Amino acid sequence: MESASYYRARIVTIKKLLETLPESTEEKNNDRVLVRNGFIPNSVKYDYEKLLKEEYYLTFSLNEPLTFTETTRFNTWFDMYPEKICGKEFISTSREFPITVKGTKEDIEITINKAMEESVMDSEIETQESENKVDQKLERANRFGSSSDVLELTVSGFEGNYFDKYEQFQVLLNPLEEQFQAEKENLKAAGRDKLKRKEINEKLNEISGKLSQNNAEFEQDWMEYCSGLRELINEIALSKGLQHNQDNDWTYADDVMVAITERPGQEQYWRTKIKDVINIEMEYYIRQESQGIMKTDNSLELEALALEVELQLLKIK
Repeated sequence: MESASYYRARIVTIKKLLETLPESTEEKNNDRVLVRNGFIPNSVKYDYEKLLKEEYYLTFSLNEPLTFTETTRFNTWFDMYPEKICGKEFISTSREFPITVKGTKEDIEITINKAMEESVMDSEIETQESENKVDQKLERANRFGSSSDVLELTVSGFEGNYFDKYEQFQVLLNPLEEQFQAEKENLKAAGRDKLKRKEINEKLNEISGKLSQNNAEFEQDWMEYCSGLRELINEIALSKGLQHNQDNDWTYADDVMVAITERPGQEQYWRTKIKDVINIEMEYYIRQESQGIMKTDNSLELEALALEVELQLLKIK
């Protein structure tokens, strides 16, 4: 399952996408209706994923749990747990329920049995994964480099690394994007010619699939790169004697990631190495903990403290 920040970005993306889709009275369940119900048709899938990438990059470090409203909006819960759908989703002719699920008794039994089997398997592999975790995380490297090397980068270097790789990536994607736009124009020109429209839609789906796959691989590399850094931040926090419980074990990592990717910390640390940013932030938390301020399990208090850290750090230098 993706992170809470991913689904939060998904909600914002769908809202923005809806603003671009025209109202239509001709088609019963047009693109706007489907998107409003959390279903992304192929015709707008590329635009959706492009918006999602931008929103996710802005919010990937803010990973507080989803609220009930967020979980139930735009079919988010079923996007989080597709394995719990007992059958297959279809576009129906109903105005009230444009997205429906068709399944049999066998589909229900398979879904339930699979969930039970996965629960057993998860417990069996959990120990093995924890044993391999330390060795794997420092060895991970992709187009952005190795997470273990990021400590020597400045904040500007960290940001620049993303945008440099993104520009290179876009150059590679340009031919596909041009093909996609050309086929969209061809679709408009095809008018009511069903055979021609079907042929063009097949091309659009093929190109859209390639674009989606490339974008997914790029974002996966970035998230793995950042995830490796977050793990290193928590290791450093623990090495300095900072304690945290399981429910809030990303508090320190979230704070540092905000400081190097968003305001107000980013501007202050622009020319500072990541390892020095981490040390400064940890020193602040150590002072807070020595005064007993960190002795809390209240997630709202911890969130408020993370924001306070950023404001206080502006006064240090």
